[in-house]
Amino acid sequence: SEAERYDFTRKLLHFRKGNKAISEGKMMQFTVKDGCYCFSRYTDDRRVTVVMNGTSKPIDVDLNRFREALPQDKAYDVLKGCNVDLFGGTEGLTGILHMPARGILVLDFQ
Repeated sequence: SEAERYDFTRKLLHFRKGNKAISEGKMMQFTVKDGCYCFSRYTDDRRVTVVMNGTSKPIDVDLNRFREALPQDKAYDVLKGCNVDLFGGTEGLTGILHMPARGILVLDFQ
């Protein structure tokens, strides 16, 4: 819906404002595999990693493939507005991310 698109855009623009990792950081990209694309922008003290499902079907993504762009097991999920444990077993994602069709995950590591 239009309200969801507005909210999505508002969250990203607010997050981007003043974030040097995004505006000035170096970039790391991973090869697209099974429709999943991952990139990371980073400085010495901050990293933002984005994982995107470019397909029209839900997929399971093995986050271990992107371990270099995931410096800690815990991160802040920018779009959901909460902390997530990426590799935490019963309380986290166990390294497997279930992504909806066209899903996007924006992780902030500080």
